[in-house]
Amino acid sequence: MLQYVKGREAWGRMLHSHSQPKSPLRQQKLAKYVEATTWEHNQVSKWISVLDPAKYQQLHDRYQELGEKELKHMYQGPQACQSGLVLLVNVNVGPHKDTGDARDNWTTTNCWTKGKLKGGHIVFREIETKIEQEPGDLILTHAAVLTHFLEEIEEGERFCNVRFTKENILVPPQLWPKRSILCPVTGCKRSQLIDPLPSKEQLRKHIEGPPGQKAKLKAMGSGKNAYHFLEGEEAEEAYNTSMAEYEQRSGGLLETLSG
Repeated sequence: MLQYVKGREAWGRMLHSHSQPKSPLRQQKLAKYVEATTWEHNQVSKWISVLDPAKYQQLHDRYQELGEKELKHMYQGPQACQSGLVLLVNVNVGPHKDTGDARDNWTTTNCWTKGKLKGGHIVFREIETKIEQEPGDLILTHAAVLTHFLEEIEEGERFCNVRFTKENILVPPQLWPKRSILCPVTGCKRSQLIDPLPSKEQLRKHIEGPPGQKAKLKAMGSGKNAYHFLEGEEAEEAYNTSMAEYEQRSGGLLETLSG
């Protein structure tokens, strides 16, 4: 997928391997851009292969499995490993995590500028780090895990290629049912298709309600059926039942997928 974003808050149309701009001229420009950035993708792939060989192999195998047949005009050759590409132009975004991405994927950002850049730096909240990225610098991070944001650009223009892989691309759809953690409460059909640590945390929250008395009372008064508000042994029994059922059904699948 490729997304072109222009302006500081406006997000543009998402293009993916099964879509093309309607205009032939725009199609040509898209094809040229994908071709022109192949060298960058190869460099990114080399860095990931050195930093985390096992993860590179998993990303690369899945990318090449999709190949030109699925990725079509977005395919960038035999060394490539990341199926997602976003081009950001003069964008600042608030604090967020890329929750749809594979959690242990290495998201990469490569930027270049027009004129002297003031501001526009990337900040990682949990590790209290601000990176004043210079043109040509490459940042590799777990963007699905770390809260991050881009500061407002005060001067100059900033262009940035962000490469990533979505969780639902990395894991084939036929394996999704095995990844579900189901709620054991009778009549509740809630399931979660995310990685094990947040799934366990969210399952416990779903059973017991949000932490803190104030948040719990607010949730109780909302009328939404998002929590069961179980306590003590009843809550623990529901949690253990759910996790035992998941472990039996998944057969260690998540551990295998996450390397």
